[in-house]
Amino acid sequence: MLPRTLLALLALTLAAPHVAHADDQDAFAQDVKDYTRNYYGQFVMEKLTHFKVGAKCWKKFHDKDTNAQHTASFWVGYVLEYAKRATGDDWAAIETQGNTDREKNKPTVEKMVKDFGAKFSFTLVGEGDDCDTDQGSLMLRYWGTVGDALQYISGKTKVAITLTMSSKTKDIGVKISGGTIAITASKDVEPAAWDEKITKPIKRAKL
Repeated sequence: MLPRTLLALLALTLAAPHVAHADDQDAFAQDVKDYTRNYYGQFVMEKLTHFKVGAKCWKKFHDKDTNAQHTASFWVGYVLEYAKRATGDDWAAIETQGNTDREKNKPTVEKMVKDFGAKFSFTLVGEGDDCDTDQGSLMLRYWGTVGDALQYISGKTKVAITLTMSSKTKDIGVKISGGTIAITASKDVEPAAWDEKITKPIKRAKL
């Protein structure tokens, strides 16, 4: 029989929520690299995009038959255009410069994406152990809409965006303080006009 102390620790471990850790984050970044066939996509997912989701949700993220990697490819494109506007650097063009020698240009692009982390980050927080990554899921549509809203941000100031999905939330809430954007969104019930509720406050903020 296990000692009571060990049993208590085991119980705490089993009860603890699973959040994004390096292995999952790096694996999904590699998934996106395989999907997009470019390094800058991998680096955007590694260095600028963060997830706090459950173990079952991570499995769906890694499953190429769901829509998570497809959505991530669009997200990478949104961030690419945002960074281009903010810094003048076109990661896609730089990665393929010199007769498309991606391996040679990889370190340069990686440093540029890493440095951009001082100006931009995005975190998606999902309640519970599971999530929906099928086509049309609220989570993926929210994520894509946040990406589309980047067009309204100049890139002149540091921006940190957090999107939190919760069953307790029935609508969309957006709080902006300086360059910090906190979005709360309904996990289970689709709010009316939710896309406008996300984009309009960001557009009005004129960051």
